[in-house]
Amino acid sequence: MFLPTVLAHHNTDQRLTLTLEIDPNIEFFKGHFNDAPIIPGVAQLYWVLEFYNEFFQPNTRPIISNVSTLKFQQVIPPHSKVELSLEYLQSKNILIFSYANDNAKFSSGKIALS
Repeated sequence: MFLPTVLAHHNTDQRLTLTLEIDPNIEFFKGHFNDAPIIPGVAQLYWVLEFYNEFFQPNTRPIISNVSTLKFQQVIPPHSKVELSLEYLQSKNILIFSYANDNAKFSSGKIALS
């Protein structure tokens, strides 16, 4: 399993909000790190692209041309419930994302697609 469990979602043409549960059996936890597992940043970007693809651009694969203002502020441990917010600026082909919950902001950034 590579994706978290989607507990709820709300989407419009340009925005998507997902409530996610981070299952401790997600493959990205293996070896990262054994004593204190956390979701690596590359996995967070992978999820952003997977959910973008599913909700905004079905049947296509996004190509990243640039990642900017990328900030990892808090680690995401197993069993966490987080909200992934995506905003797709179609005119600029930019995807803005953030992971947060009531207690913390975990990460955020902008992805330019080509």
